[in-house]
Amino acid sequence: MTDVQVNAPDVEARRALVLHDRPLVVDLIQLTLNHGLFVVRAARSLAEADAILAEWRPDMTVIDMDHDDSTALLGRLGASNSLTRSVTPVLGSLVAAT
Repeated sequence: MTDVQVNAPDVEARRALVLHDRPLVVDLIQLTLNHGLFVVRAARSLAEADAILAEWRPDMTVIDMDHDDSTALLGRLGASNSLTRSVTPVLGSLVAAT
């Protein structure tokens, strides 16, 4: 689980949760969202995502739809009234060219 802070002290940052199991992809997403003034926390598994959601409410989630836990996390986000009011799921899948 990682937490990247925004380097703009006078701007209120938004929060993003990323579920992806590839560290390099997570780093790329974190760098991109950090430039968009997001504080990013990343999870590699559903258990890590659950731990983050228990203490931290993201404004946006980025979910790798090829991840084994993607549909379970979507189900949890949809089942929680307190989360669905504030979380916008952003779904994606990065496919490497072969």
